[in-house]
Amino acid sequence: MYQDFLKAINEKLLVRVVVNSPQKGMMLRKCVPLDYDGPRQAYRDGLNQYHFYDLESRNGEHHLSVDSVQVVGIKLLDEHFDPAEYVSGNPEWKIARNW
Repeated sequence: MYQDFLKAINEKLLVRVVVNSPQKGMMLRKCVPLDYDGPRQAYRDGLNQYHFYDLESRNGEHHLSVDSVQVVGIKLLDEHFDPAEYVSGNPEWKIARNW
């Protein structure tokens, strides 16, 4: 899954992500892959997180951060995205990319 996520970032591909959320149950979302964080120090839970821009957000909040253990699947789509449409400024990415 992680390798597909990296490929999606590098090739600017949209993804279909399946998440099993304790709060919302199973979710299927079309997303822009943004980044992947190492263990969260603030929570001291040792979990990594995937970060997405949720194109199908139902509540207007497009930033979707998901613990790695909640991601059931990531499917690469044959659709590309333009990073300039979803990212502003110069974020300090954890995953290197050429965009």
